[in-house]
Order: sequence, then structure tokens, then C-alpha cells
Amino acid sequence: MAHERGFECSHVNHLGMTGHKDWELKRTILEGDWTFITNNSIDFRGPVDKPGSSGEYADVSLHAGLVCINAPGGLSPAVQRQLFGLT
Repeated sequence: MAHERGFECSHVNHLGMTGHKDWELKRTILEGDWTFITNNSIDFRGPVDKPGSSGEYADVSLHAGLVCINAPGGLSPAVQRQLFGLT
């Protein structure tokens, strides 16, 4: 869907990074100037009550972006497609 809408995108699996830890993804994200979309916000931006206080991006002053999509129990691929279709 992203490609159909003109976005350049890749899943970590397609980048050969399946199973990599969050801290291992950070370098690729920053060097590639990627906007990272995750449902794992705490690891990347810190706890909800103190965003930016910790997490992989706490020491980064500027980057292409971090989009955190959180939902209780996660988001199924069908719901992700539905939400992406709203853009």
C-alpha cells in the first residue's frame, strides 16, 4: 500500500535485519534518514508519562522521524492497512 501511494519504504525483514535489536536498527534508521514506524514506542521514545526521557532516540536531536502506533494487543495487518488507507 505504501508503494502504491508513492512512498519509499522497506520492512526490516527486507533490509536483511530480521531479528535485530532496537539499538541495532537505530544506526540504519539514522544513516538512511528513514522515518521509523513501530508499535514499540517505549523502546524508542521512553515511557508514556515521560516521552523523550529514555529510549533509543533520547540522544538524537534531529532525525527524519519516529511514528509510534500503539494499541492494546497490537494492530493486526488488516487494521494497519485500514489505518494507512486513511492518509
